Amino acid sequence: MNLLNDIKYNIFFLVLIILVSIALTQYSTELLLLFMLFSFLFILLRIKKMDLLVNPIVLFFWFALLYIFIPFSRLPDITYDVISKFNINILYFKPNVITLFIYISSLILLVLSFIIGSRFNFKNLPDYHKFTNKISKLIIIVYLISVLAVFIQLFILHDIPLINVSSRWFLSPKLVYLASLQIILIPILNVVYPRKKKIILVLLLFSLILLSLLGARNLPIKLLIAFFITETYINKKNIFKISIFFTIGVLVIAFTVGILTKSGIYGMKTSALLGLGLFYTDSIGPLYNLQEIIEKSGPLGYFHGKLLFDTLFGIIPGTNFEYANYQIGSFLNGRQMVYVGGKLINRSVSLAPTFIGASYADFGFIGAYLNVFFYGTLLGILHNLAKKNIFAIPLLATIFSYLLVGINVGWYDPTLFIYIIATLIILSLLFLKVKCFPYK
Repeated sequence: MNLLNDIKYNIFFLVLIILVSIALTQYSTELLLLFMLFSFLFILLRIKKMDLLVNPIVLFFWFALLYIFIPFSRLPDITYDVISKFNINILYFKPNVITLFIYISSLILLVLSFIIGSRFNFKNLPDYHKFTNKISKLIIIVYLISVLAVFIQLFILHDIPLINVSSRWFLSPKLVYLASLQIILIPILNVVYPRKKKIILVLLLFSLILLSLLGARNLPIKLLIAFFITETYINKKNIFKISIFFTIGVLVIAFTVGILTKSGIYGMKTSALLGLGLFYTDSIGPLYNLQEIIEKSGPLGYFHGKLLFDTLFGIIPGTNFEYANYQIGSFLNGRQMVYVGGKLINRSVSLAPTFIGASYADFGFIGAYLNVFFYGTLLGILHNLAKKNIFAIPLLATIFSYLLVGINVGWYDPTLFIYIIATLIILSLLFLKVKCFPYK
């Protein structure tokens, strides 16, 4: 009955926040933000009572909820002089009722499925210390390989994608994947070497700089998110300081890397106003794409599993399956080519569909809900596991970093799928109590 009561309470509270927030958007953005701030603080107090204060779903819920209110803000008026030069046709876009309902109901389902997953328990967990002693040297070697991959990529390009945006289209997917391993390796090192905090922080800063040089915001932001989530589990005493540094870090990376890359694409001078304009357009773009997907796909979807199949089998080396977001770009009649820095990039534009867009385009609303339920339950299981045995923390932190960034870019990501498959294999072995781990 406790679980049922928690579910009822959370549904009521989420619906109340959503209704009041939508009402406030019609009157004052300031009142809206103030109300959401107090709502967030209340959520923290509620979750503290449930012994879930260090809870990734709170972070996801807050970002996802805030995301849908950006179209109702005054940002387009404030940044009009800048964003009007982007030649976009979605200025002042606001999602319709159907889009809001599917988005918000998916978010509610994610929270409820997380609660259900967090009730799942494993018994007789592996001895963490014996396990890490065996793999600690291997982790360092793999980290060095991932760092080397960045330098090899820059050497091959003879350029820095962060500065020359056109070179981003010539990045090697294999080298970028190797470089992205730092997103999970830094949290692993943070867990394995808890007394080497200063060295870990230096490595974190070094990796953030390296991944930023590749010209995409999502890699360094994912790393920062993964490190933050890891710290919330192993360093609870300093959670307030960690949260401040995390917020500042995300803002610096998002605005700096974003401004540099977008100014290169659109040929505009960097400025704080440009950063705000990019924040607005990058937020409403995926919501606009989601609405287009819902209208064009119908209730049962359009691709019928092709996006999922291509993303899943795109993991296999040597295959040439097109990423889901590029197929969505073609589906929504996006640009088939673009000029960047005076160079013609003959490739369809990649369109971000929010965290439910790709699964909706594949299977309709049923697929979107099932996808959300799966990830919510998995996060809940990993959260409960991480509280009892810290070997699960890096996996949870890394998967969550991809899911949180996926609020914008989507969840159909080959690298995310690799982590999901690895996690399911590990959970299955633990459930079956297979003797491949050093149990106590």
